[in-house]
Amino acid sequence: MKYQALIVTLLSVLSVSAANAQVPRDNSNRPCIEANVQADQSNTARVNQNCKENLSRTIQAGQSNTAETYQKGQRNDNAVEQMGYEGPKRRAPPPHGQR
Repeated sequence: MKYQALIVTLLSVLSVSAANAQVPRDNSNRPCIEANVQADQSNTARVNQNCKENLSRTIQAGQSNTAETYQKGQRNDNAVEQMGYEGPKRRAPPPHGQR
């Protein structure tokens, strides 16, 4: 009985992965669109687009932000907004025995 359940599970996983497999597409005639919104203390964004038309937008809010964009196409559009956000500071705990 255990082996039958294992075989059924294995066959299910294999059929799902085969159904979700995709053939590589030719991206040369369609637009590439990339959007990144990052709000951590340290943000890094890397965009690499190689389509006929490329559009990229990156918004980063953190203390350390980096962004790199490489676009190769007939029409390229890129915008990056970086904000040095400083969140609320934590109060130091009171000395021992005080409130």
